[in-house]
Amino acid sequence: MAVTQGAQQTEPMVDNPRRRRLITLLGVVRQQADALATALDKGARDMGSGQVWFGTTGTAFQQEIEGRKQRLHQQVGELEGIVNAAIAKEPEKITASEARAQHNAYYY
Repeated sequence: MAVTQGAQQTEPMVDNPRRRRLITLLGVVRQQADALATALDKGARDMGSGQVWFGTTGTAFQQEIEGRKQRLHQQVGELEGIVNAAIAKEPEKITASEARAQHNAYYY
């Protein structure tokens, strides 16, 4: 399909490469979400046991890692929605020159 102005055909429409990359990213996010969300769980659990590092400094670090673990769980939970929102903003088709410009901006 081409963009038309009046009776004049100007430029073909092509798949939006940015949208394709975002869809690929969404697949990666879905595959890796559990691993990302739980990346700090073992460290927090180990620190919470009181056998790894104890005392005032150990307690402070345990609280810090626990907070970071909670924030990580929250952020990973929001990640799929963020990528989906970005996909929704991208048109499926764009002009060939727009696709070339995206390609050049991405790779160069």
